[in-house]
Amino acid sequence: MRIAPRSAADGKRRLEVHAVNGPGAGDRVLERDGARLYLSPEAADRVAGCELDARTEPGDRVQFVLRR
Repeated sequence: MRIAPRSAADGKRRLEVHAVNGPGAGDRVLERDGARLYLSPEAADRVAGCELDARTEPGDRVQFVLRR
């Protein structure tokens, strides 16, 4: 999984999660229990000190949430 920013239509910089095969250039790599998470440099700064959680939305859509 990789977390990186994307520009939204409202001009806000939101974070997006994608399934990927490996890290992007400059990504920070976090590993726990065999799972790897890649953070783009901007995402790494924004999520520092947070916990990543996931919840299921209607229609079986997964929503990732950052908790401080």
